[in-house]
Amino acid sequence: MTDSGAKTSRAHSLTEQSIEAFEERKTTRSIRLARKAAAAGPDLEDSTRLVQLLRGLGETADADELEAKTIARLEKAAADQSDDANVLGLCGHLMMELGRFDRAEDMLLRANEIDPTDGRPQVLLLHVLLKRGEPDKLLEIWEPFLNQTKDQAEHLLLLAKALGHFGYREHGEKVLLAGEALFAKDRDVFETSLANLRGETGEWSQRELATGLFDQAARRYDENLKAIGNAGPQMIGQMLAQLDFAPGADLRILDAGCGTGLCAPYLRPFAASIHGCDVSTKMLDLCKEKQLYDLLTRTDLLTRATYPPGPFDLAVCGDVLTYFGDLTEVFGNLASVLRPGGWLIFTIEDATEAAPPAGHLILSSGRHAHSLSYAADALAASGFTRPKAEFADTLRYEFREPILGRVIAAQRLAIFGPAG
Repeated sequence: MTDSGAKTSRAHSLTEQSIEAFEERKTTRSIRLARKAAAAGPDLEDSTRLVQLLRGLGETADADELEAKTIARLEKAAADQSDDANVLGLCGHLMMELGRFDRAEDMLLRANEIDPTDGRPQVLLLHVLLKRGEPDKLLEIWEPFLNQTKDQAEHLLLLAKALGHFGYREHGEKVLLAGEALFAKDRDVFETSLANLRGETGEWSQRELATGLFDQAARRYDENLKAIGNAGPQMIGQMLAQLDFAPGADLRILDAGCGTGLCAPYLRPFAASIHGCDVSTKMLDLCKEKQLYDLLTRTDLLTRATYPPGPFDLAVCGDVLTYFGDLTEVFGNLASVLRPGGWLIFTIEDATEAAPPAGHLILSSGRHAHSLSYAADALAASGFTRPKAEFADTLRYEFREPILGRVIAAQRLAIFGPAG
């Protein structure tokens, strides 16, 4: 390995260690390692990550200095290799990460000119152009790409959902209808996606979602959620801390809609036992492989007869209720397996500012958003107190945009009836 390569490798190792320390909330160690990484000669990608990390750590002066150097390096790389679509695509991507969207657009458009079939600059331009309010320009760029990509249906669906996410639902609907023939073998996907763009829920039942979505995505689920910055499990953990749940509390816990078990590490310190349940058998298989739960059950949250017997002291729903509109039936089922005074903690995508009179709405992503007032009313109608505690935070990112979420805690009323 050359001296330059060795320095880059060392800088990468230090960057990874710094990020790990940050995630473990070891702030002083993270800052020290980030400064060492920045001085060690990181490549462009690690340099960009370090800028973001230093900002997250509150080290503004260090972040500003490194950002200026990183931008200069990106500009030089793009100028020196102005005919290389890969280099321009990377530079455009990193400019986006640094918030320099004008320069990112220039670089990505140039990459698209050189290779209109690559896919990477075209996908990155989804955010840049739709954020700037230029859906027609985006469609001009995507038409030749869609005509030549081998994954036409997948990319067409991505384009339609991006248009819907940024408020161009009519554009998304036209795009999807124009490509209807691509979904001859996936009519459920087409019809549900079209319904979502129209603000409708579609025809899939919860069990059909399991086979049509969760079962297929199970193996990539953790990776996909990490990529979008999913914070639902951490928000559950923060709420447990806020409520002063004591480690070693020996609670009997139900992880309702456990998925691949991302909430389990936050629950284990408080648990005598954790019972995971999910409608997807593939998700449950992964939980079994990870050995995160004491018991696992296939459960449709809308069907009381499929629930494990109570009483539980605590039930959590992390990133689950986004797949339901009306929450009263799910809340009622959960109340029936909690002991009197037992806790329910759950996350929702927040619709406080945009919610219709019903209190919830279907998004173009196919998920539901709920207002805080609706959630409070649904809890009160289902055997729970109104929220005892709640807070809002970024739940995840979609098309690089933060999605506001909310974590809510309530208790089962003592007069609701016997559990189990």
